[in-house]
Amino acid sequence: MEAVAQNWCALKPGGYLFLALPMNENRKKCVLQWNAQRPYSYFRMQHLTANFEVLEEINNPDPANTGLYVLQKLE
Repeated sequence: MEAVAQNWCALKPGGYLFLALPMNENRKKCVLQWNAQRPYSYFRMQHLTANFEVLEEINNPDPANTGLYVLQKLE
């Protein structure tokens, strides 16, 4: 979360951020898979993208369920 906040500070108003994260199949459940990865849920994504406008959400049907988000810094 801190890295997203640091990127927000570095972006100029109206700048874009492309964010790719592993998403949980069940969007309402956030889990930590021991020693592997942390699939994010919808609720955690709300915190990560709080100061951005989500322009597009692309869900990849690969086994890792990686979601790509196109974000724009609010002016």
